[in-house]
Amino acid sequence: MGSLGYRERGKAKTMFWKFWLPALMLFGVYFMGRRQARRAMEMDDLPPSPERSAMLRFREVHQRSFRTTALTLVTIVLIWMAWFLYQDWNTAHQVVEVRVIHVQTMQTTVYQAQRNKIQGRTFHTLDGRRITLADVERMEIGEVP
Repeated sequence: MGSLGYRERGKAKTMFWKFWLPALMLFGVYFMGRRQARRAMEMDDLPPSPERSAMLRFREVHQRSFRTTALTLVTIVLIWMAWFLYQDWNTAHQVVEVRVIHVQTMQTTVYQAQRNKIQGRTFHTLDGRRITLADVERMEIGEVP
């Protein structure tokens, strides 16, 4: 009982990377930002000169354009993510026609259910009934006419 089987070790390894990889990436971004801020502070300590002022103007212009580009990309990703979440929710709540067919007698019974209420051989109809298929029945899912 103390040792993990092959599949459990694989799941544990996957969960390990699902947690640590994003954490390591966040720490990397944080420390790179700190290093960049330290460089900027060192640059501010330099005495004024024409080259320095030109470099500061260049850095300010590019920093603004970088910030605008980054915010645009983040906005696009958030809109894209919201669209896919909506599509997933909409598909899950779609009303479908469930036909239960008794294999031996070929008798068909038709129900309506939401797609997310169908789980394996059990589903919940729109009127609240819980239907579990027998071994001699099969289920067909189709669009509502």
